[in-house]
Amino acid sequence: MLKKKKGEKLDITAEGFSSRDQLMGILTNSIDDVFIILSGDDCTAEYVSPNVERVLGVPVKEIEKNIANLGKAKYMDDKEITYQTIKEIEIGSSLSHVVGREHKRTKEMHYYNETIYHIEADKSHKYIVLISDRTKEMLAKQSLEEALAIARIANQSKSTFLANMSHDIRTPMNTIVGLCTLLQRDTGDTAKFNEHVKQIMLTSRHMLTLINDILDMSKIESGETTLNVTEIDVVELIKEIDAHIAPQAKAKRQSFKTTVAVKNEKFLGDKVRIKRIMLNILSNAVKYTQDGGRIEFTVQQMSRPSRKHMYLQFIIKDNGVGMSEQLVKNIFDPYTRELGSTTETHGAGLGMAVAKNLIDLMGGTIAVESKEGEGSTFAVSFKFPISKINDSNFWVEQGVARVLVVGDNNLVNNSVTWAMRKTEVTISFAKTNKQAKNMIDKAWGEGKGYNIVIYDWAGEEQACLDTLNELRQDIPQYVPLVVLGDCEWSDIEEKAKAVGVDAFLVKPFAVATFKECVTELKMNIREGLVPKTEKSPLADMRFLAAEDNELNAMVISELLNMVGASCVVKPDGKETLEEFEKSLPGQYDAILMDVQMPVMDGYEATKAIRASSHPEAATVPIIAMTANAFAEDVKNSLDAGMNAYILKPIDMNKLEETVAGFKK
Repeated sequence: MLKKKKGEKLDITAEGFSSRDQLMGILTNSIDDVFIILSGDDCTAEYVSPNVERVLGVPVKEIEKNIANLGKAKYMDDKEITYQTIKEIEIGSSLSHVVGREHKRTKEMHYYNETIYHIEADKSHKYIVLISDRTKEMLAKQSLEEALAIARIANQSKSTFLANMSHDIRTPMNTIVGLCTLLQRDTGDTAKFNEHVKQIMLTSRHMLTLINDILDMSKIESGETTLNVTEIDVVELIKEIDAHIAPQAKAKRQSFKTTVAVKNEKFLGDKVRIKRIMLNILSNAVKYTQDGGRIEFTVQQMSRPSRKHMYLQFIIKDNGVGMSEQLVKNIFDPYTRELGSTTETHGAGLGMAVAKNLIDLMGGTIAVESKEGEGSTFAVSFKFPISKINDSNFWVEQGVARVLVVGDNNLVNNSVTWAMRKTEVTISFAKTNKQAKNMIDKAWGEGKGYNIVIYDWAGEEQACLDTLNELRQDIPQYVPLVVLGDCEWSDIEEKAKAVGVDAFLVKPFAVATFKECVTELKMNIREGLVPKTEKSPLADMRFLAAEDNELNAMVISELLNMVGASCVVKPDGKETLEEFEKSLPGQYDAILMDVQMPVMDGYEATKAIRASSHPEAATVPIIAMTANAFAEDVKNSLDAGMNAYILKPIDMNKLEETVAGFKK
């Protein structure tokens, strides 16, 4: 190593070195270029730069023994360089090539640019070999080429996807436009008119599903999706899924069997997204299974040593058309459909991609097995925390202290007793109507009347209806009469309601389902239950609405008028705020607030209303009314001071439920 004293210049002339080797050693120690001088006669190595072991992993002495010890080269242009090739280089000329060589020490593949110069000096000729390590440049080039190839494929896939989506959206749009034309023609034919309206509603919902899939995919891929974790009852979850799928399977005369085998009924998770995953897979199973086929939906708790978590596996199996090996590989690709099809059979190609991304988001796994012509099996596995939430206060708050179950099936009675064992609700049983009447009279005489009566639907339809009619006469009208059965509610609903039935529970009895039923019935322990009425909870209400779209403003006004409510519409948040501030106390019962508006959006308007000096600024119900469909949007609305959130297009049933909750 050269040293210099302070103030001295370093002598870098050849005379400043003791030898040629010292000069070359200093020059090459800090670079990744290897110099080798070969004899012009036999190509033996006369000089090898000392950095060769660092750059190539081969000791100098090994190369001096035999230049072939550099190792076998992989020529990028497939033109191998031999001794004969070297000897054919004319004096004053050179030959360059790029090779791949395994680094002898690290065993990693490196890439080198090798140039051979043929020179003449002192009446002899030599070959100077310059080997430059270009691994970083080559890898960077390869990465760029791969990225370019991936980008081209992605661009092509997205172009195909957009073409498919254009088809999928235009198809229902064309249907809606056509049906509207038919509506104009068939205004005098009530049956046809109603059928057209029904088809428009179904087609519109299909379009909403497509749009929601696109939005969900975008949100998930951007990493902005968050989970809304709540307590979930397994049995209730499966019943809700079953309620969606069973009618679809029935329409195709398919056998749809659900099996639930779990030890812990409740866990913590995102119920909406779990349902979304299962409905996507099950809907495909129905869609791709022939009429009269078979679909099995199994939910089982896997045996794992954990007191804090439950391991759930959802298995969907069908004997439908099955899938090719290629489709199984690509089924979760958001921009791929089998054969690039845009037919109705193959759908939009997003449902399974959304499902897979949601599964990943929740830390789950999904496995797929399929064979063309034989069917498919999907297995989705999750690890969920077991719920420790105590909901005993729910029953007190809802006014449910005593429930009477009427029926002589001991298995049903035992299942109700077991399910309700931790609720502190007293469950009584009557095997006959006569016994039920006696128990009801006695309970009321003691001031301990039943809050709900449940009837076990078993036997012939007419006999059950007669029994229900008698029961209704024996209990006060404000006490709900609920049917527990395994029949299709839609088949008996009209007749059951005619004899005084208020609600329906599907067997087997589940606490979560019963809780939902109780909530819907709007019970209260102090006031008792208000008799049911056909009058909408929106009737006689006065709404202030913020809506910038004139057509949407017209629709919401007409929908509210239809149920006996009135509405004043303002085109933006600023005018809505001004209208509220100058209104008299009690002038408006609630505010419907669009979110995305010009001048002042819904969030700003809500905050301004809450901060205003109006006497009802803090208490007037403000309901978000928007097309933004994500959980984050719900949170933003509530954080801004809104009380509730409903999605566009406006579902009047949902609006009625929301408003009824404020009135309670």
